[in-house]
Amino acid sequence: MKNIGFWTGILLLFFGSNIAYANHHNTDDGTHDKKCGSMSKGVFSISELDANKDGVITKQEYLDGDTQNTEKTFEHIDADSDGQLNLSEQKETEAVYKEIHQKYKAKTTST
Repeated sequence: MKNIGFWTGILLLFFGSNIAYANHHNTDDGTHDKKCGSMSKGVFSISELDANKDGVITKQEYLDGDTQNTEKTFEHIDADSDGQLNLSEQKETEAVYKEIHQKYKAKTTST
């Protein structure tokens, strides 16, 4: 049951962000490189949200790290509900981000 909630949260996070940055893959004004520069290099890390660099991302670090991050999304990706994202949860989230980004990029570049 938690896996369904996790994936739902990730999808909501991604599609919510997608709306905010709609169609930036289809522009020639350099916004794709700014928004997806690290992603195009295969870097999907959320570790930059770990402000104190202790290896875990607390809810507060997650919320402070990006204005689009929400408590609801954090609760979905915090699979063990311990109030922090451990390395395993971070890696799983990053894998989902990568898969979604690749599918989105393939879709927008093939149309």
